[in-house]
Amino acid sequence: MPEQAPSDLHVGQYLLTEVRYCQKASGEHYVRLILDDAGGSTVGFMWAERLHLVQPVMVPAVVQVMGRPTGRGNEGALSIVSLQMMPLTSIDTGARLLPKRFCPEAALDAFGSLLRLEQTWPDALRRFVGQVLIDPAIGIPFLRAKAAGRYHHAFRGGLLLHSVEMLDLVPALANRLMPGREEAAALTQVALLFHDLGKIHTVGEGDTQRPVLSSSLPGLCHEALTLQLLHPHLKALEAFCPESASVLYEVFDYLGQPTAGRGHARSLVIDIVRFLDQMSTALDRGVGYWPADGRTVGEPARH
Repeated sequence: MPEQAPSDLHVGQYLLTEVRYCQKASGEHYVRLILDDAGGSTVGFMWAERLHLVQPVMVPAVVQVMGRPTGRGNEGALSIVSLQMMPLTSIDTGARLLPKRFCPEAALDAFGSLLRLEQTWPDALRRFVGQVLIDPAIGIPFLRAKAAGRYHHAFRGGLLLHSVEMLDLVPALANRLMPGREEAAALTQVALLFHDLGKIHTVGEGDTQRPVLSSSLPGLCHEALTLQLLHPHLKALEAFCPESASVLYEVFDYLGQPTAGRGHARSLVIDIVRFLDQMSTALDRGVGYWPADGRTVGEPARH
């Protein structure tokens, strides 16, 4: 890849979400690609002489492309000159690569808040969050999942909204409770962001009945699944920032234990995460505050 592309070429990183092999009326083969990021979708075309660049490829995948803009019936399309797969370890701002088109309308504001907050975190934490969000098993499902079957934020995008809506309150609490602790606020925000991640499996986005969680099958509880999903990314973080990885391991390990056996929280980070989690849930259910939309106290919020 040249250091500087010719002036008529566009260079960018995207999440490749669709690869479709096509044939023109003339018999010429080409590939139609969908390139996504937080700003929207771009259509890419790759002609016969470059088909080898996408064989084989599994989507979604992070790619860097170079292409010439074309307006031939495809506004914003690119005729792709080169395409390079990017390793997850090279991603440091993963939220900007998440496909906006997969985010439900109810969570678009939360999506915007995540993009903004990601830029405020220290480099190591931003890389960690970025690699989690671009993980094919996590990113798109996280955008679309419900936070619960019926209890709170029970709509597509509810998990993202629940996970993000209290993040702006974290700095004030962290600075008050943990003064002088570097990265305390950012660590707490990241812990809160991912505290319910396992719900992409235990709740998901569909309307089917929520899976039965049994104490005899602890691997099915969403807290335990959260730690399983994050484990490889926490191991990667540990190599760069062992202190931050240790704090996050402690949070997710504590939350993954059976409630009756947890005991007292071992850190203030855990206390803040639990408090804001409960506040988000209560606000969505309309419990403990005076609603401004004509409901009675205790009546669930309308979505």
